[in-house]
Amino acid sequence: MAGRGRQSAARSHPGRRRTDVAAGARPRPTFAFARVAILTTLLLMAVYTAFAVQRIQSEPSGAAAASAALPGRAATQSLRFANLCDDYLL
Repeated sequence: MAGRGRQSAARSHPGRRRTDVAAGARPRPTFAFARVAILTTLLLMAVYTAFAVQRIQSEPSGAAAASAALPGRAATQSLRFANLCDDYLL
């Protein structure tokens, strides 16, 4: 009885290994490339996440200062726009 995923003794070719490939033929597809690609992607995502978390933890005050200035800048821009519209309509 053949094991799972193995060729039976009756179907095997003597003197030829399963890994041998005929000239011009493609090798049998394996999942090794897919595993490496998935693990590489996960590693890249983990490194990216670690750098992002470190950046967020080290610079929280910079974002808060920029957010605090936004209402003043919005008021200034709205006054400039209102003056531009008044000049255009006159």
